[in-house]
Amino acid sequence: MLLRLFEGEMTKAHYAWWMYNGGIKTLESYAIHDILAAYEDIRWEILEGHPGHLHLLRHAQSHYVEGKYCFVHAGIRPGISLVDQRVEDMMSIGDVFLESAEQFEKIIVHGHTRTWHLYPEVHDNRIALDTAAFNFGRLTALVVEQGEATRFLLTKPGYPMQIDEYPAEKFAVVLRSPMDTSNAA
Repeated sequence: MLLRLFEGEMTKAHYAWWMYNGGIKTLESYAIHDILAAYEDIRWEILEGHPGHLHLLRHAQSHYVEGKYCFVHAGIRPGISLVDQRVEDMMSIGDVFLESAEQFEKIIVHGHTRTWHLYPEVHDNRIALDTAAFNFGRLTALVVEQGEATRFLLTKPGYPMQIDEYPAEKFAVVLRSPMDTSNAA
């Protein structure tokens, strides 16, 4: 959405959606507090102060593969190889990816859709990192050492300089069917 603003393609509807989905925090990070200013004024103010940001966004990779992991914004479309994925899906896919049990070519490390409990999730086929930093203040990072996801670093909501560290296995998600009572209390 920031690229859309930079390239002069922002509409009123896009702008409203962006403000609802982190745009206010983005503009604040550029020291812009008048979110009701004209889009063009905001655009030029950011580009004048940060001329390299347009180039950075235009040339950003849609995904990054390292070892057995593929890092992507939102996810991938199940049933399609990594080389044939659409950028639009990588940036915005939702339930069809999140609900898939398919074993992908790589373990997909993604954000975009926040976890319901605000902690990362380690699934068999993906690792979810969106812990709602923009509205709850919990930023999460995955540490990969020697090709393995070993731990997470999480900021504490309200205390951005305080970082907690957890082993990756702490957030392993074990899905059970509703009929499975083997661990019932």
